[in-house]
Amino acid sequence: MLSRSIMLSRSIMLSRSIMFPPPRQSLLTFATGTNYRYQSWQPISTNDTLVGTKAPYYGNIAVAAALGDHSTGQTSVANLPLPYSNESAYAIYGSSASVAPDRIAIINMVQYNYTALANGTGLAYPTPKPSKIYSFQLPSACAVGASIAVRRLLANGSDSITGITWDGYSYNWELNLGRPVLLGNVTRGETVEVVSGGIVNADVPYSSVAVLDLSCGV
Repeated sequence: MLSRSIMLSRSIMLSRSIMFPPPRQSLLTFATGTNYRYQSWQPISTNDTLVGTKAPYYGNIAVAAALGDHSTGQTSVANLPLPYSNESAYAIYGSSASVAPDRIAIINMVQYNYTALANGTGLAYPTPKPSKIYSFQLPSACAVGASIAVRRLLANGSDSITGITWDGYSYNWELNLGRPVLLGNVTRGETVEVVSGGIVNADVPYSSVAVLDLSCGV
């Protein structure tokens, strides 16, 4: 089962690569294949890996949600500089006429291994999952008091291969053959409020992604 291990971390890293590739790079290629760690799903069962949805699929869903409808060809992504290499944030604009981003994607890549051994006992990771608050100043079009919807890519930890959700939905093969299933034990419909000075604060757990859906982008 090694080919299915440490998967959510790969999903998050793929999200970052797709959202904001290196400058002047016009093509990204990821090698995939049966039993391969980076593939989005395993189409057939083999001696090494069972058929099923893999964690990178959730990263693909998160990226698609963050980019939105870009069929007009006017979608643009701007890097929002953060101080550390294990975190990234991007502003997504739906058109050249946008006065504020349509969405902000925040990727917290600080590793949190949920199944790490606790003093050799084999117990689950003994400490609560930490998080970090990210603050962004929005344009004046985003009024103080405005409600910002938050959607999240979540799992117990960066080494999770099950229990992964995007905005409360699971695409686990075992639930409904990979079709989206809304889970009742995952928080969704979360909002944050624009506060004084046009600041929005988002609490993002380690090894997770948050997408803020702004209502003031046009």
